[in-house]
Amino acid sequence: MVGETMAKRRPISDDYPTTFRLTLEERVRAASGLPAHLRRRRRIEDMEAALEGVACELLEAAEQEHGAGTKAAERAFEEAVRDLDLRAFNDLVRRHNEYFPIEANLPIDFATGAPTYAGKRWEPLKELTPAELTERVRRARRGESA
Repeated sequence: MVGETMAKRRPISDDYPTTFRLTLEERVRAASGLPAHLRRRRRIEDMEAALEGVACELLEAAEQEHGAGTKAAERAFEEAVRDLDLRAFNDLVRRHNEYFPIEANLPIDFATGAPTYAGKRWEPLKELTPAELTERVRRARRGESA
């Protein structure tokens, strides 16, 4: 038969030496890089660490100016943190919370209709407030974990 002859003459990719093999799906995934939700989460973590670093510097500056442990230093620190612009960070958190369940293809708990992540109900990330940021810096200063 003609079809059999052509099939026998067609080179098979297994005939060629290669160091590894990728499916088309794996090639497309590799070409596109990390999924958007992972890139965004990393950016959130980086921004969060930077904001905490700035807040620590503000506390140190307030303590140098007003004396460590004084009420004046605490007030100056809280006021300086309130002046920080957290809008870009919180906007990124809102976008992450909006798109993460879709991008990560989270399964839905049919009983509650809520998305699940790692076997538990998925909880959206919380936006950062000046009060939360000051509390994190104070906990870090006392050596407590978040």
